[in-house]
Amino acid sequence: MAQLRTLRGRRLRMVAGVAAAALAVGGLTACDESEMPLDRGQESRETAEPADDADADTDAADDADADEAADDDADDAAEAGAPAEDDGADRDQGDFLRAGQTFVTAEGLEITVEATEAFTPADYVDHEENPTKFGVSVTNGADEDHDVALLYTVRAGERGEEADRIFDSASLKSDPRGTLKPGRTAGGEVGFDVPADAEFIDVTVQLVGSQDRAHWSLDL
Repeated sequence: MAQLRTLRGRRLRMVAGVAAAALAVGGLTACDESEMPLDRGQESRETAEPADDADADTDAADDADADEAADDDADDAAEAGAPAEDDGADRDQGDFLRAGQTFVTAEGLEITVEATEAFTPADYVDHEENPTKFGVSVTNGADEDHDVALLYTVRAGERGEEADRIFDSASLKSDPRGTLKPGRTAGGEVGFDVPADAEFIDVTVQLVGSQDRAHWSLDL
């Protein structure tokens, strides 16, 4: 009997020890889960989020500074004004061509007016102002012959005063006229008596027998 009581006592102590061990392990597990540090991935994500916000704030500030600088540059440019591109850019060119530019008619004739030049007419030529001439050329870009005859109108300066044509076969090369073969060019000169105070002339050239006409603005 004494031996039996001893065995029972040992079993009870063993059961109690196992139960105590189980409770201890459970407590440690709960403690470990609540106090377990964040893994590296989670820590990185939580640390990166404030950094992203800081970067966004920095980018927004940079954009605001850039917009402000652009506005300041625009204001400075407006106050300074745009520079003139060339002589005569301060007046309205509209649809006018410049010296050396070419107009092509519906028939395929290419008309070019050159820059102005002062000249001295022959003694028998009457004039009152400043005799001025400009070159004219016509190229037949079509596939057939064309008869060429041109009409000219010249208006001088801001007032648009019409200038008188000067006919001077001794001092001027005859302007283009007659039959022009395909691919051929005819050139000549036209003279006008231009007012002394004019700074430019507007020249209109029209092909006889055609509705086509072109306008050049030439500096004097």
